[in-house]
Amino acid sequence: MSLTTPTRNNRYQLPSWPPTEFTVDLWNAVFGDLADRITDREQLEATFETLKAQGIQASLDYIQVNVAPYLANLKTSIDLAQAQIDQIIIGGKAPDTLKFGGKEPSYYATAQALSDGLASKVPNSRKVNGKELSDDVVLAKGDVGLANADNTADKDKPISDAQKAALETKASRRNRQLNPAFQVCQDRALGATVDVGTAQYVMDGVHVNSTGGGVLRAGQVASDTPGGSPYRFRATVLTADAAYGTGDYYGVVFPIEGIDVADLKFGTADAVPFVWRGVVKLPQGNYGLSFTNTSLTRSYVKMFTVTAAEANKDKLITAVVPGCKTGTWVKDSSASGISVRITLSSGSSFLTAQENEWANGDFVATTSLTPFMATVGNVVEVADIGLYAGGQLPEWELPNIGDVWRACLRYYFRSTIPKVALPDSITGNGADVRTKSCYMDIGTRMRAIPSVAVSAGFTGFGGVETLTASINGRQDTFQANNLWVADARV
Repeated sequence: MSLTTPTRNNRYQLPSWPPTEFTVDLWNAVFGDLADRITDREQLEATFETLKAQGIQASLDYIQVNVAPYLANLKTSIDLAQAQIDQIIIGGKAPDTLKFGGKEPSYYATAQALSDGLASKVPNSRKVNGKELSDDVVLAKGDVGLANADNTADKDKPISDAQKAALETKASRRNRQLNPAFQVCQDRALGATVDVGTAQYVMDGVHVNSTGGGVLRAGQVASDTPGGSPYRFRATVLTADAAYGTGDYYGVVFPIEGIDVADLKFGTADAVPFVWRGVVKLPQGNYGLSFTNTSLTRSYVKMFTVTAAEANKDKLITAVVPGCKTGTWVKDSSASGISVRITLSSGSSFLTAQENEWANGDFVATTSLTPFMATVGNVVEVADIGLYAGGQLPEWELPNIGDVWRACLRYYFRSTIPKVALPDSITGNGADVRTKSCYMDIGTRMRAIPSVAVSAGFTGFGGVETLTASINGRQDTFQANNLWVADARV
């Protein structure tokens, strides 16, 4: 048995010694390897032939797609050139007519004719700030009105009309509404209500109208608002009214003293706009937001809708109201300057087709108004109200409670009669009728001379001023610690 097997590595050679035993295994190993090599070679040649065939076909395809069209176009151009040459040589046609689409050169304008024609239509010279445009021009800032564009003091920099208008309508943070977060209620304790079947104040800055036979139960309630106030106004339908007379009206009114909106300059050509905001909670429906003067001769109506998804949930409503240039508007402390009204139900006398514009008359809503008062138990809530000069709505800001109290005392003062030893006085007329007198300080200057009332036991008042009031009562009816009220509400 040979120790060496012939392979491709030794070119299938056998050594001369020792002798090699030629066996079947040796035969198969040598010729099997040769067979594998021949098979690989044949496969390689077959693959090459396939690639060659594919390459030829790809070349033919490329020529068909990319070269053939160009050859066709070239043939067309050659044919056209040949035809034109035949026309020139055989037909005697001038070469220029071929170039100009079959027309003689005289058919077309010359450069001079074109220049002369344009000269009468377009000036052939232009200048910028005295500089000819016949060549490149270097412009200075002064040439285009920008001499002060850089290095100019702020006070000397001009502003555009649009910027000036924007500054004039910038958001004012001064809220003109009295008690806008409903923090103060001098009329009754927190949570206590009053049944309103006519028209009256129910708390500081809030007047309720219920003048058609229906009754609203109204008052201040403790309920957190979106603006962060712990209080709001609430009214509930206690007695329904579904058949409104022409003059019936149900709504909530927020009067603003004339002097507090005098700067809006209403009734003049310089009247400026204001923006109003408020949070309401109402059943689904359409309701009226309106603004009017104290004589009820000028009105602005804006309707708002509470959808089914918004029903009985807090909803912010806003209105941008243009300045009213006509009408009579109070601008002092004698009465309200502007009254804001949220209308729940109304008779036809106060309904209008005019919306989002100032109109002559006392109008509170359109005919799309929902009959809120028709259903016992319907509830309206109002919170976070504000009226601001200008056309931009500022962020809501909870007012300082001390400032709100001082503002409310200007219109309404409620206190107790002090426990003091009061001197007796003897009246004349031959009768021994003992009386007691009490002199009380209102504590703040009120809007006007107030009307003064005491809960019980007194017959009259004397010396009522904007700061003080004297109260006289008979001795047998005098009751210390009774409430007394000074009312100067608008």
